[in-house]
Amino acid sequence: MSSVVEVTVYRGLGVEGLLAERVVKHAAFILASSYSLPVDIVVIEIPADSVEARERGLPTVIVGGRVVVEGRVPGVSEVVDAVFEVIGEKYEALLSLNGFPLPAGEAWDAS
Repeated sequence: MSSVVEVTVYRGLGVEGLLAERVVKHAAFILASSYSLPVDIVVIEIPADSVEARERGLPTVIVGGRVVVEGRVPGVSEVVDAVFEVIGEKYEALLSLNGFPLPAGEAWDAS
């Protein structure tokens, strides 16, 4: 099964980085078990003495190419919400291809 969204965690070697990685993995578990949404997780360790670590607030969590959290540990709900936002944007883009307009309000009016 291919993933719906990629979540990238840039982290240092400290406790905050490990915690951010754990939070993202827990969010991925919730998304997979409760919503059947697979998520790819990429973890990139950055040495604390590197230029990138000084320029970037660590830990940083990126969901679907968008920075969600920088410089702090995210909450599980932040990661889950960000994944759903990315899925919503992909869904809207898919529906609007080839001139298919998105319905305003209710998609089916039974009256």
